[in-house]
Parts: sequence; structure tokens; C-alpha cells
Amino acid sequence: MKKRGICLLLAAVMLLGMIPASFATETAPAKVEPKVIFDYNCDSLTGSIATAKSNKAPAYYFADSKTAGVEAGTVVAGSDGSAEGSSTLNFSFNMPDPSFSLEVDMKIDSLMTPSGSAAWRGLVFDFQIPGNRNVYIAMNALDEADSDGKNADIYMFKGSRSSSSTLKDRVAIPTDGEFHKWEFKFDGESEVRVFIDGELEADFVGVTVNSTATTSATLRISNSMHSLFSGTNHVVFDNIKLISGVSMNTLTASIGANSVSENFTINAELEKLTDDTEISFTVTSKDDPTKVYTHTYKPTDLVSSATVTDIPFTGLCEVAVNATDSVKNTFTYYLYEKIVPIDPGASLTDEAKMVGYKYSALHYAAGADSEIWKPKYFKYADDTIGGSISCSGVEQTESFQVPVKLNGKFAVYVGYLPGTYSFTVNGRDVFVTNLKTSGNVIHERFAVAGDFKNEEITITNTATCAAKLAYVKYVPITDEMYEKYAAENDSRNMMLDNDGFSMYTGEGHDTVEFLLDSYVDRYAETINLGQYSFAAWVTGFLNFPSKARQEHIEKRLRELGIPEDKWPKNFLDIVDINGNPMDFSDTMRDSDKRFLENIAKLNESGIPQETLGKYVTEKGYGEVYASLRMSAYYDIDSKTAGGYGNGTLYYIHPEWKIDGRNELSYYYEGYRDYLHDVLIEMANFENVAGVTMDFGRYQFTFGKECPDVAERTRIMNEFVKSVREDMPAGKKLIVRVLAPTNIKADPYGLDYKTWVKEGWVDRVIISVQGHETFFDVTQYANFFNDPQNNPHDVEFYVGIVATLSGHDTTKAEEAAGQKTEKTQYVSLEQHLLRAYDAYTAGADGIFLFNSVNTLYIEMGGPTPTYAYMNNKEETVKWYTFEYPAYDVSESVRFINPWEAPDEYKNTGVIGGNAGEGNPDNTDPATPGTDDPVTPQPGSADMTPIFVGIGAVAVVAVAIVVMLFIKKKKN
Repeated sequence: MKKRGICLLLAAVMLLGMIPASFATETAPAKVEPKVIFDYNCDSLTGSIATAKSNKAPAYYFADSKTAGVEAGTVVAGSDGSAEGSSTLNFSFNMPDPSFSLEVDMKIDSLMTPSGSAAWRGLVFDFQIPGNRNVYIAMNALDEADSDGKNADIYMFKGSRSSSSTLKDRVAIPTDGEFHKWEFKFDGESEVRVFIDGELEADFVGVTVNSTATTSATLRISNSMHSLFSGTNHVVFDNIKLISGVSMNTLTASIGANSVSENFTINAELEKLTDDTEISFTVTSKDDPTKVYTHTYKPTDLVSSATVTDIPFTGLCEVAVNATDSVKNTFTYYLYEKIVPIDPGASLTDEAKMVGYKYSALHYAAGADSEIWKPKYFKYADDTIGGSISCSGVEQTESFQVPVKLNGKFAVYVGYLPGTYSFTVNGRDVFVTNLKTSGNVIHERFAVAGDFKNEEITITNTATCAAKLAYVKYVPITDEMYEKYAAENDSRNMMLDNDGFSMYTGEGHDTVEFLLDSYVDRYAETINLGQYSFAAWVTGFLNFPSKARQEHIEKRLRELGIPEDKWPKNFLDIVDINGNPMDFSDTMRDSDKRFLENIAKLNESGIPQETLGKYVTEKGYGEVYASLRMSAYYDIDSKTAGGYGNGTLYYIHPEWKIDGRNELSYYYEGYRDYLHDVLIEMANFENVAGVTMDFGRYQFTFGKECPDVAERTRIMNEFVKSVREDMPAGKKLIVRVLAPTNIKADPYGLDYKTWVKEGWVDRVIISVQGHETFFDVTQYANFFNDPQNNPHDVEFYVGIVATLSGHDTTKAEEAAGQKTEKTQYVSLEQHLLRAYDAYTAGADGIFLFNSVNTLYIEMGGPTPTYAYMNNKEETVKWYTFEYPAYDVSESVRFINPWEAPDEYKNTGVIGGNAGEGNPDNTDPATPGTDDPVTPQPGSADMTPIFVGIGAVAVVAVAIVVMLFIKKKKN
């Protein structure tokens, strides 16, 4: 039996040797064959698969060529805008697979613009798919196209159909009066893509809309004219075709290492490959968008690359890579004419402006005797050797000079590896804020620029912070670029909003020390913040004991005949119209309850706004503003804040409520008096620089009780004027309104243009209400920069909302300890790009809404790079020098020390031109299509590891088998 066991073991090992190295293969999923469900030629609405319902011509209707004016072989969804309502074109069918492609040949002559609930309005495609799945797509027009020529929004629901959570993308609907092929593709799980004439225009990921389970399928095309603000629907359909059982491709692209204009490479990896698959990439100059270079090729494998030569321009570019049926990959890239490797002892001049000089021997620069910087060696894709240096967690600092002499104006970039946090170059702090994850990919960061006189740069580690550096790149710059770098501006034009709630929902968030540390010190010291906006939370429930609010409550209770012993004594108490205490604990989240506890404790030390104002003034940090949300109320059964957020005044004045909404109406003078008095009370706080009337959450000021916009405008103008007149001398009055203002400001009487012309306000902030959309700021900047519109120099700030998607945690999610939808935040890069667009358009500053918790990174504090958003000069400097490096990367393979030749360790040169001072003699190496795939992190070749693990596993199985046989024998 012993020999038999040994033989079994040997057989198992031999069997292992016959298994390919990539033995962990996956079974390919069964392919779903496409099937045409219906192909409707739109010849007639009778005797076909389509059925029209709720037609009310001319208000909203579907019609075929039997109707005058409808061309033969088409169906029209039309409206004259005379009334609100909707008509539908219904399809019922069987569908074997939930994935689909809906192909629609249509001509969109016009789409309506809704005043609200945009996700239910305009032209709607509503799919009910077997298997408890519903896909709901709505398209409606912008009142006017944005600066990119995009003229419509496409919405898609997330969560349940009753949810307000939506995905949105902006598209350019063709306006040439011709038919175009639209395609809506759903992968059957969670992604929908929208194509126009074969080009991907919108991509929605995370579609999770569930509905009633059904075995049949329906499609409703709705002509919805509800909530009409302007325009009409008029869409002509020529053919509607539904295909079930489709798949969508996934493209992962990257720019080849050291790609330059004379030798540019795109690497691409596809999820699937067909005979029709094509990959194209387009390089567009950001300085001159008319300069465009496009290349298309047919890949022969899932992993492919293409190299082109002599792109006829250089500079900052946008690179877009696309593949058939895939999502476009977009990069920002600084395109040099060439990148030249240099060796120790090189001397550079700034004559060749579009050349990058790359030094890849930092191990030699730091020296073999360094106690801080430790060397590591790696190979690039072309097998040339590089030497990196790293340090981590050391208390002491050490400097070294890179042995390259600079003569002239240069920008200096440093290649770094993941794990790097900060270091300094020539005394300038370099923070790696565009963090990457792959361990074997080098990324790049701008370090410093200067007018050098035969000088070397000096690199120093930051105490306790990791730095893993791979190379230094020197880029000659123009006199104009150097002037941008040298420009100085100490303005602090970024304003950070604290919503007065979110930060106070955690354990221990109830002290003045916490308030000052979490909201003042770290921002003042790290990003030089100079403007702190502290919200009084919401309209009727304030986070401080307001005397003005209490007086209005007592006045009303006295009118109602409620005895004084039933009046609320604490500013957090709420009573109803009969003076009875109201208990909302059943609908409140634990975070809501902690907020009440923490804000009560915090107020024991004084009113928070005054505490902040005094501290910021004494420390010389800048200014504090108090903010009031001017129309923020909640449904009593809300899944988030609940009805307690409305406050006592809301429940004792039911006659002030807008019909059909949660908000109170400005139509009532008593309500306006309350708001006026609270604003003036906050403006009189000691050391508070002013107050903000925040109509950004939400804009609803009137309802059916005052439908006339002119009357609404008159009332609101008088209200704002009265606040201005009663403001304490020297205090600023700020207002925040929503874009698009012609939809979310003007109809509600928020006539900010008059407020600006009359000088009633000192600053206007334009932003969006929910998730950030990066709306076009040009039209607003043009208004404020025109002296005829703005004779009092009212400031114009662009607001940035913190999130791109997601929702507040609900009570059910809090109880489950998990959110159904992960919140996606606006990134640092997106913040800075938005600030650049705003400042270059003419904005005076930036307002960050709900962003206190988003300005943190893993190291435990706000990212220093946010400081650039304080003024135009620093933002332009970031865009000119730092931003071009964000998408630069190249894969490397670390090697053992003994694999690096001794002469390289000693000189950092292998067959190079060290000391010659003529780096142009060496051309860069660019990987081609036949380059081997770079191994994954950890080893030059992972096969031995996999085989070793497999061998251990097989041996273990063999031993178990032997023991089992032995046991059976016994």
C-alpha cells in the first residue's frame, strides 16, 4: 500500500505537468442568439403591432399618414403645446431574453422643455421586460443649446420607478431635418447605451429599476407633455425594430508609453471580437480644436495596438478611443514631438520647445550610501533598465541633486509609483492627489518650473510620507507659459459650504473643538480657505436658538389661544397646531437623533455661527457667512430626514403651505416676515461677514395660490429689497439660485438679474440643485461681466455640488448597514477642471456645496491641490502644468538587483551618452504591436508560482486519498 500511495502521488504530479500554465480557465457563457421581436414599418396605426392610446389632437397625439400633413410610411408623435397630458404608442410581445436593442429611425423636429420632473417628460421609451425588470428612458429639450451644441437631456431611472433617483446625460440631437438611426441597447442587467447613427452618445451604468414580475413584455412610447415649460413635441418615426438577445462590447484603452507626435501608440483590449469590429482613435488639439487626427483599424485579436507616425501638431490634446458597440475611452495627453532619454551629466537648453528629456537613473542620483532613499530596478516594455528610489515612514529628511544641468525655462515632471504621497522639488511641495492603484505602473506629476542658470534640481523626501520615484522629465517651456507659472495671486475666492447637519451626525461631533478642527483648521492650514459658509440647516428648523423664530412661533400660538405652558421652550422642540408635542422618532434615522443631541450640546457653548466667526477672525483665516435654505421642507413620511425637519412654524401655519407640495409659499406676508427676520438676525451675528439666501435647495416659492409669474416676481423683488435695506452696514447679502435659471429661477419669481442691476445683492451663486451637471457658465459670466447689467460689480460665483449620483442614507439602509446605491462624488480633477472653465469664462469665485466630507483623501485631511481653486491664476497654472501629466503612465517590470548590470548601478547608464551633453543623439524607444504583454505585478513570469501552488494542492489531495485508502484497508 505504501508503494501504491507513492505511485498515486507521482501520477498526480505528472498529471499536473500536463496541465497548461493557465489552468484556471473559465467556461465561456452560452451565446445568446439575437432574435428580431418585431420590425414595425410605421405604415399604419391600425392592423399593426402598435396601438395608439389617449390621443387628444392637437394637444398631444400619435398619427399616421391617414392624417393630413403626415408623410407616407411614417408615424408622428405630435403636440401643439396647448395643454398638458400624454399619449402612448403601445407594443406587446414575447421576449426570450431580457437584453435588447431597440432601433428607431426617427426625425426629431422638436421636444418640449419641462418645468420639473424631467425624468417623466418629453419623448419616453418605457420597457416592461420579463423577469421583474423595467427600463425607462426619457428625452426632453434644453431651453437653449449649451456651449458644446448639446440641446437635450436623456434621463433614466435608478431604483424603483417611484424613486426620484435618476441617471442623466446630455446629447446633441440632430437638427438637420433628416431621419437618423437611434439605437437603445440594454445588456439585460444594468447598462443602457444610446447610439445616434452608430456613434455612442450616452452610457448609463447602474440601471436597477425593478417592477412587477411578468412573463410578457411591453414597450410604451409616450408623447408626454406634462409640466410644460416651453416648446412642443414633434417626432417622426419611419421604422421601429426590436431585437432580443444582444451583447455589448467593453473597451479598455491606454496610450502607449512615451507616445509622441512622431510615434504615437494606442493599446486596446476588447471583451469580444467580430468581423465588423473596428477601433478608432482621434487626437484633438485643446489649443486649436480644428486640429484633428483620426486613425481607424480592424483588430485581429482581443488585445491589439496601433502605432501612427507624424501627427501634425503637438501640445495639450484630447485623445478619444472608440470601438464598435463600446463606450468611448477619453484621455487628456500632452503630446511632445519626441521624448529623449538622457544620462547623468547631461546639460540641457530650452531651445527645442516640444521635446521632453527623460532621466531614468534616480538610483544613481541618490547615491549608494543614502540612508533614506533605497534603490529598486525595473525594465520598461522595450527591456531598457530604469532605477527607482523609494522611502516610507521615515522621520528624517534627505536631499539629493539630479545630475542634469538646466539652462533656460523648464517645467519639471517626476514619474512616481503607487504608494507615493508627497515629496519636494527645489523646496516646492509635490502632492500626489491623482492616486492610482496598479503597483507596476509609473504615473507622472508636475513638480516645479523655473528659469534655470546651469542648475540642477534638488529632491527631498517629506518626513513620514512615502515617496517612490522612477524618473525626472524636463520640458522646455515658452516665455508665455513661464509667465503663467510666475503669476501670483493671494486671493481666496473659494467658499466652502457646511450644511449644518451632516458633520454633526457622528459620535462625539458635539464640541466646539470638533467644529473648529473639522471645519476650520484643516482647511485654513491645508488649502488656504478664506470663506466659510455655515448653514442654519433648513428653513423652518434651525440649528441654533433663533430669537426671531421663537418670536414668530409664540405670536402664532398666542393667536391660536395655546396656553404658554404648552409653548416649546427648547429650540429643538416641535409642537402641532394644538400645542401638543410632536414625536418623529419612528421615522428618524439614528443619524438624525445624533444630530439633535450633538447640535444641542454644541449650542451650550454659544451659537455656532458666532463661535466660528470669532475664531476665524481672531486667527486671521478669513470670513464666515451664515446661510439659510430658503425653501427646504420635507414630507412628513420622508425616508431621510422625516417631518421633524420642518419645525414648529410649519405645523402651526398649515394655511401657508403650497397646494400639493411640502414647501410654504412666499405669497403669504407672515411667512416672508419670518424669513426676513431670521436673515437679519443672522446678519447681526458678531464676526459674521454676511448671509446667504440659498434657493439652491429648493427653488419652490409659490404654487397655485399665485400662478402669475409677474406677480411672483414683484413679491420676491420687494422681499429681497427689504432684506437689503435692513442689512447691517458692511454685511454682504449673497443669493444662490439654480441653473438653468430660465426654468428654475425666473418662473418662481427669483429675478436675480434685477437684484444685480439694483445692487440689492453683493454676490450671486449659480449652481444646480441635485447632482452636478457641469452646466455651461458662459451665458451667466457674460451677463455679470457687462457693466450695463452689473453697474454695482456684483460678484458672480459658480457653484459645484459634491455628488454625481447617489442619495442620502434612508432609515432602512441605515438599519441594514448598507446603501442600495453607492454615492459617486465629484473628483478632484473634475473640481479643478470646473474651476478652470468658470474662471476663464469670467467668474469671480467658486462655491462648493455639501463638499465638506468630499475634500478628504486616505491620508486623513483635505487635499492641498484644492487650494488652486482659490483664484484664476493658480487654477490656470494647474491646467497648464499639472493637468497634462494626469493620464501619463507606462507599465514596468521590477527585476532583482542581480539582474541589473553592475555598470548600470554605478553610472545609471547602459550604452547611453553620459556626460556628452547632447541628448538629441538618442531617440526614444516606442513599443510596437508585437511587444510582449507586460506581466502582472509581483513577478516577471507568474507561471512558476501558479504551478507551485497547483503542485501543493495536488499533493495535498493525493495525501488525503492515501489516508482514505489506508483507513479503508484498516
